[in-house]
Amino acid sequence: MAVFALFYSIWFGFAWGIIGWIIFGVTVFCAIVMIAGSIKNMRHARRFPGYPTERGRKIGKSMGVLMGITYIAIFTVAAILGISGNDKFIMSAIALIIGVHFIPIGKIIDVKANYYVAPLPILSGTIRLYFGLQTDLPWTALYAISGTGGAAATMIYGFYMNDQYKKVASIFGIPY
Repeated sequence: MAVFALFYSIWFGFAWGIIGWIIFGVTVFCAIVMIAGSIKNMRHARRFPGYPTERGRKIGKSMGVLMGITYIAIFTVAAILGISGNDKFIMSAIALIIGVHFIPIGKIIDVKANYYVAPLPILSGTIRLYFGLQTDLPWTALYAISGTGGAAATMIYGFYMNDQYKKVASIFGIPY
């Protein structure tokens, strides 16, 4: 999630100057904190044996199919938009596709948080699509608009998942 947040937010600096770079800097800091928490959680989890379950295998298979569909859609749409000279719409398409893909993930892994973060990139992608069709804003500004929802969603979700790991460990009485 941290890498995706950086991908979405890098455009802020190019579009909004010093304010954008400050926001990007905050995103970099948050990404570092998120990565550090993830590494801590992974190190903690490695101390315990894993027991594959049928539900886990089903989740893994469903997530694999969903990720395949998501990334094929992203690359296909990006290629079509780029080839057709509509590259200013690529980030909007990515934000919309990623926002929509949060919804089935919520169903697959039974995490309601997905339903709360999904609207963020969908909304920013839609707003950006509107601006892309109705204004002559430069592509950097359009990418930054699209990136706001994606950056927010991925940061919220990344911090949420790190926090959930700690809660699950606590529920099972595992010292963290």
